[in-house]
Amino acid sequence: MRQNRNPTEPAPHPAAKHPSAFSLLELLVVIVIMALLVVLTLPAFNSISAGRKLDRAASQVVDALSLARQTAMAHGCRVRWELVDFGTNTSDYRIHRLVEFKGDTWQAASKWVALDDTVQINTDPTLSGLIAGVTNSATATFKYGGKTFTNKAAIPVTFLPDGTTLLSGPNNFLTFEPIQGPRNASAMTANWACVVVNPVTGRATAFRP
Repeated sequence: MRQNRNPTEPAPHPAAKHPSAFSLLELLVVIVIMALLVVLTLPAFNSISAGRKLDRAASQVVDALSLARQTAMAHGCRVRWELVDFGTNTSDYRIHRLVEFKGDTWQAASKWVALDDTVQINTDPTLSGLIAGVTNSATATFKYGGKTFTNKAAIPVTFLPDGTTLLSGPNNFLTFEPIQGPRNASAMTANWACVVVNPVTGRATAFRP
């Protein structure tokens, strides 16, 4: 027997019997929009990541320079921070350490520390005056990464017992930049960091644009 619908009950919506779904065209539009967003935002993420690595590299060098200064003052002797050219065919100042003058010889005061593989120090004299402003020295035989090296060029920054340095002039700075294409290109990148050593106080500071 047919039952009459209660007139007070709302009539079922016609679409309720056939739930709507995304069409293929709508899905393609969403995929295209998402791909465009990824393409547009990826450079920004890469720039942020490169900036953080530059910050870490600059902070690493500032910490090493500060430790050299503090050690010289605490021990009452000369302490030198060495930045070594680790390159083969081109200059690549990548590893550094501390050496302390004890008795009548320089002795290692720390282990070798390397910069991040994605960061380089620009060796152009106008961008890293510290490299051009000091006299290179040659390292003795040392081991790093399981290999033995002899007479590698090194940039020394020597701290005296009073905390000052043997540096002179205003160009006591290093410029760090991401490795993009050929290393040590003279062109300045948009993303960079700089470490400056005050020759009078011996204090090192880092800054980025």
